[in-house]
Amino acid sequence: MIFYTLIPSDFFVEAEAAERLSELFPNSGPHTVKYVGLPFYKAVLVYGIPVASKVSEEESFPEVYKLLMDSRLVKEHNKILVDFEPKRNEVHMVIAEGDELKMCNTFPASDFVTAEYFIFSAIRLFQFNPEMSNLYFESPLTIEEREALLEYFHGAEQTDILMEQPMP
Repeated sequence: MIFYTLIPSDFFVEAEAAERLSELFPNSGPHTVKYVGLPFYKAVLVYGIPVASKVSEEESFPEVYKLLMDSRLVKEHNKILVDFEPKRNEVHMVIAEGDELKMCNTFPASDFVTAEYFIFSAIRLFQFNPEMSNLYFESPLTIEEREALLEYFHGAEQTDILMEQPMP
């Protein structure tokens, strides 16, 4: 598992990156610390890759990195991007309002109902109106999952639809 944290760019000190990650994940074992700047959110994504893991270069980013990058393609003011991975018991979420990142987090979720719980909790926390909001999923949605979401949300789409739009 790749673990991560976001640090505001103004507070990021490269020499302290490993220490900050160890404070948040004290029992993570030996890992390689990497980071990537996200200037559009004025943040740095700091992450650790376990030394024992054998991941390719493109897999060496946390799952939320793609969501953060794809969030720039969402034209709506409220940006809600989700990646549900039941095999890994995780749901990853990125929420932004305009150009301001509100949340980037990973939650434990072994089934879609649990993933929905975290989605609804986040929407409520930031007081987004579900009837006016679209969800963008990196992971595939079944017809039943999409229909369940459409009972509450304006739309539930795959992030690949974003690639069909011109870059803002």
